Amino acid sequence: MYVSVVCDFNSDNSKKIVDSILMQYGFNRCQDGLYEINSIMENSISRLKLEIDRHCDSYDKIRIYQYPMEHKLVISFLHEKRWKKKIVQDKSIVKG
Repeated sequence: MYVSVVCDFNSDNSKKIVDSILMQYGFNRCQDGLYEINSIMENSISRLKLEIDRHCDSYDKIRIYQYPMEHKLVISFLHEKRWKKKIVQDKSIVKG
């Protein structure tokens, strides 16, 4: 599964810690605040979300884009210290 993480941090402390966490999981830094990995297991994403949540404050903005997950694009985002999810589904794939 391809995963991209987009971060907008409120503090340098959060930025340094989350950057370190993402590097431990094997993500590559593409740009400031943008990370990606071509292959990662779904259970690793769950652990990653927990670790990120522990080191962010309510002003940090994190979005995780996962594709494919059962032919869907899943967008997880941290909102007020809670992970929320949007699912984008290609109807032509589901029907076909």
